[in-house]
Amino acid sequence: MLSGIKAGYFTNDGIESIQNDCKKIVEALNKIIKGLSAA
Repeated sequence: MLSGIKAGYFTNDGIESIQNDCKKIVEALNKIIKGLSAA
């Protein structure tokens, strides 16, 4: 998941990939929360 960490510094590509991972996690959490509230 943290593929952007190389030799202790972040590349732009790494930061973007981390941001994308965070978006995916947030979307998944939102789906779970909606599912729980709908149940």
